[in-house]
Amino acid sequence: MLHLRVDGPRAVLIQHEIGQITERVNAFLGYGAISRIRLVQAPVAARQAGGGAEPHLGAEAEQRLGAMVSGAEDDRLKAALDRLGRGVLSGR
Repeated sequence: MLHLRVDGPRAVLIQHEIGQITERVNAFLGYGAISRIRLVQAPVAARQAGGGAEPHLGAEAEQRLGAMVSGAEDDRLKAALDRLGRGVLSGR
């Protein structure tokens, strides 16, 4: 199950897109990676520009992450997946 924290007004919009979000995440991570999405309606803190350095990964983890995100065609999606992967692989 994937838990998403969503601002109040956006929760309705995300609710309508849950099927597509599930489909896209499962296509990227592998079939059946998530079966359900649970929306938590709560304030989301705004991200500050330059809020922190990206976590440093070892050479092997860098290569693994690069191989995983290389399949994404959209540059913004690729950047977001890279940030997510760095956080996951660094244990943050």
